Amino acid sequence: DMTTGSPVKLIVQFMIPMFLGNIFQQFYNVADSIIAGQFLGVRALAAIGSTGSLMFFVTGWLNGLSSGFAILVSQWFGAKQYDRMRHYVAMSVYLALGFALLMTIGFGFVNYSDQIMPDVKAYMGIIYAGLIVTAAYNSLAAFLRALGDSKSPLYFLIISAAINVVLDVAFIIFGGMGVEGCAYATVIAQGISAVLCLIYIIKKFPILHLKKEDFKISLSAWGR
Repeated sequence: DMTTGSPVKLIVQFMIPMFLGNIFQQFYNVADSIIAGQFLGVRALAAIGSTGSLMFFVTGWLNGLSSGFAILVSQWFGAKQYDRMRHYVAMSVYLALGFALLMTIGFGFVNYSDQIMPDVKAYMGIIYAGLIVTAAYNSLAAFLRALGDSKSPLYFLIISAAINVVLDVAFIIFGGMGVEGCAYATVIAQGISAVLCLIYIIKKFPILHLKKEDFKISLSAWGR
């Protein structure tokens, strides 16, 4: 309950895991760059390293979108109007899915050429195709934060970041894959973090369990 106790202490305790979570979401790309450079060479390092700003844009945009969802969910949670809260969660699922698909299609038309660009296209093409799992993690994490839990999403992110490193090495060394292996590792790791969030919500937050009626389309909810 974040309505009792020292406001400053509560805000700081809630903020630090969110701050660290933002850092760890960038860790995927950093780890991919380091491992690719170590095992695949300078060209792979340059290719993945050059995508840092694109990764930051994509994850930052989806993170900002999901934070917007969390504001509305937290408002209805605080008002103890749980039916409306679950309805906004369901509408957020629609929006997250829609925006992830639009971004995947839109970024799919970006052209790359010559030198390191084929590797960039190979890497980012897979990342874009997996945006739906990125959106899933950010949305589920936002729902947990909306109910006052900012630590669990961080723990799941740390686990998935470690898995990403292991998969990077496995796909490159044992799978004989190039930069595509790093991209697949990132998407799979992000998918694992989303699944962990979902399992945690199912087991620990029955208040977030959605029913069929929660998914009834509401244009007014989307507009908010």
